Amino acid sequence: MAKTPEHVTAFLHQIWEAAIHAALKERAEMQGIIDKKGENFKLAASDWWYYAEKLRNKKYHFDENELRPYLELNHVREGIFTLCNKLYGIGFEKI
Repeated sequence: MAKTPEHVTAFLHQIWEAAIHAALKERAEMQGIIDKKGENFKLAASDWWYYAEKLRNKKYHFDENELRPYLELNHVREGIFTLCNKLYGIGFEKI
């Protein structure tokens, strides 16, 4: 699709700029959570996922447990098989 390595590089640089901007904003928001709790440390790489989850909960009130009933393993597997069949014509047969 990109046709040349230069197009790929340009595209990746474009994505990189947006990703860096978003990551810096998220880092500031996570540091805000730390500061608000009265903690006296700077966000470290090892803290990222813990505080990213706290930020996600704060911003979106996201609770993973509320999704569980909709993502039951057998339903998800059947959905993937159906999707593969519709998109690629691949059929699956239980042996």
